[in-house]
Amino acid sequence: MEGEVVSYKTNLTWFIFFWPVVLSIILLPLLSGLNLMITVPWLIIAIVDYISSEFGITNKRLVMKTGVIKRQTHETQVNKIERINVEQGIIGRLLGYGTIMVSGTGGGITPFKNVADPLTFRKRIQEQINILEESKR
Repeated sequence: MEGEVVSYKTNLTWFIFFWPVVLSIILLPLLSGLNLMITVPWLIIAIVDYISSEFGITNKRLVMKTGVIKRQTHETQVNKIERINVEQGIIGRLLGYGTIMVSGTGGGITPFKNVADPLTFRKRIQEQINILEESKR
């Protein structure tokens, strides 16, 4: 949009690579052919998901996009955001990732999983909301 400036950007967590790598290390001495058939596609999917996912905040919008084949996009005007929820399990809290759920006026809640540093992301959204509200006064 015209006059739009990106104020914060993040990605999926690196943890999406953890299980494909661990499984390939475990299976390597056992069945290398089966290992390649299982772990290589899983790792490729994780890489494509990581590269194709975008989570950004501008002075006007919140933009979250994931997936290539099954593309999930959520764009909300900052002034229309009503609630931002973050869910983190124990491992997510320890490793700094979680699920972000945003609801806006008249819309449903869309979960975005495995977002890196979701608490900072939520904080930056709230900062943009506050800046917008102060500029109206």
